[in-house]
Amino acid sequence: TFTRADIEAMMREGARGTPGGIDLFSLFNQPADWEGARNPLLQLPHWRSPADGYKATALSAPGERYLAARYSHDTRKKLRRKEKRLCELGALRHLRARDADQARMILAAFTAQKSARMKEKRLDDTFGSAAAREFLARVAIEPLERGQEPAVELHALMLDGRVVATLAGARAGGRFSGMFNSFVADADISRNSPGDLLVAKVLAEKCDEGLTTFDLGVGDARYKRT
Repeated sequence: TFTRADIEAMMREGARGTPGGIDLFSLFNQPADWEGARNPLLQLPHWRSPADGYKATALSAPGERYLAARYSHDTRKKLRRKEKRLCELGALRHLRARDADQARMILAAFTAQKSARMKEKRLDDTFGSAAAREFLARVAIEPLERGQEPAVELHALMLDGRVVATLAGARAGGRFSGMFNSFVADADISRNSPGDLLVAKVLAEKCDEGLTTFDLGVGDARYKRT
């Protein structure tokens, strides 16, 4: 167990041992706890992040039972109603990319959906750069071409063969960490929350696969609070 004095002594030692010295330690995005362990740096002067991190823990199988226990009755009812409305528009299914062609299809849909969303909000399209596309191909497509598990899983909600929502994430140590997501802008589809439906389906899948934590990361969003 580290005390505040221990931490301050370690930082002073590090500052003295660094060529030129260190005048300031500025630590950002520190988790308050991790896997049940409290962050000892909270003993130092600090302030809360403007946005929390969101995760579901103690996942258990079967996934549908876990969802029933964690989602409120009203939320479950709304999701069922929205899924029924989407099913009226066509065949609806959850797809996880198992080969390179599926991964390319999901990434192409994500890039187009995210680009349209960023343009609507007048924000920079971070994922539209050549470097971002190259990185995503390297971690999500190329491993599948070699017959290996990808570093980043790609999931999609399909409506009559069309990708209407995406969710990507990495898994390690029993944890699935969501990295990015998107959904189509079409009003008749987006009003039925395809992104929320996909999150629920992926969460249920991770329960059934034996994972213990479903992490959606830092940043406030309604679907994370749900």
